[in-house]
Amino acid sequence: MYPDAERCLARFAEWPLYLVTDGHKEVQARKVLAMDVAATVRHAYLTNRYGRHRAKPSPHVFELICRREGVTAGQVIYVGDNPRKDFVGIKPLGFRTVRILRGNYAHLEADEAHEAHRRIHSLDELTEEFVTSLCMPPPRLAN
Repeated sequence: MYPDAERCLARFAEWPLYLVTDGHKEVQARKVLAMDVAATVRHAYLTNRYGRHRAKPSPHVFELICRREGVTAGQVIYVGDNPRKDFVGIKPLGFRTVRILRGNYAHLEADEAHEAHRRIHSLDELTEEFVTSLCMPPPRLAN
């Protein structure tokens, strides 16, 4: 795990955190165990456990998170790295999205539908102020 991920998980320890991951369910389950995040997140959603058609960009597990927490889509922030699939299915539903620019997809440019609301280079940029500003509704324009 990246050091900034450990700091971020610690910083938001009191928040309801979830992990959403695609891929072969048994392989992903082993990765989740190896990362030792069970004590840190409320639940790790392995999308393929719900059928391959429920993998990102399907909003299915994100809707499950909303039901589980009793919140609306606009109160959920998803941090992902792959603009090809991470944001396109949930952004139109009101979920707030953040793209971390590292790894295999850091170089990809995306159109508005596929790009997150905000972009960061490190999870250290996820502060309480950043998260709060992301979830606030845009100011209304005066008539």
